[in-house]
Amino acid sequence: MSPRADVADALRRAVGIIVRSQNEEGGWRYQPFARDADLSITVSTLQGLRAARNVGITVDADCIKKAMAYVKRCGNKNSREGSFAYQDLAPHQTRFTFPLTAAGVTSLFSGGLYDAPEAKRGLEYLRLRFRDMRFGDYHFFYGHYYAAQALYQGGPRYWNDYFKFLREEILRHQKPSASWEDDVGETYATAMACLILQLPNEYLPIFQR
Repeated sequence: MSPRADVADALRRAVGIIVRSQNEEGGWRYQPFARDADLSITVSTLQGLRAARNVGITVDADCIKKAMAYVKRCGNKNSREGSFAYQDLAPHQTRFTFPLTAAGVTSLFSGGLYDAPEAKRGLEYLRLRFRDMRFGDYHFFYGHYYAAQALYQGGPRYWNDYFKFLREEILRHQKPSASWEDDVGETYATAMACLILQLPNEYLPIFQR
């Protein structure tokens, strides 16, 4: 958003190292040039690349194509329920969870694959299971941070009931200091709560904000 040339140059160089750090699987890990990849790092990386592209920074198309293939491979191969795994490791995939499925759908959306079958199945999985992810559960804020983005982009069928539930769940656990706290800490939980709650409520005209 800044017109400064030095900011644009820094963004281009940042995108360059991200693209060069993509591994053979098509994803990313905690350190550059890792041999393996995981969905939790790949989703945030893809969001960064999408944000850069949105402001005019060129992102290599082959990088996104390989990333989308990796995310799809993290989809549950043994079930049609729509869940996503932490990693795609032979001969079996690792754990499938609500937060990772939210990350998988958000990853596909970041790559522009809004109509991919894996994204549609993932949305249904999230729609049917969001009430199972309650405040205090492991990765509550992480999971709903990505689920809120995915379900909002899915439209009113996915968003309406979900946001009513989530808004009430979050506000019910706000501390007298106006902050939130979880197993990660107060700063993280408060930041995540605010990010989720500021999503537009345009699908909820009768809902009292």
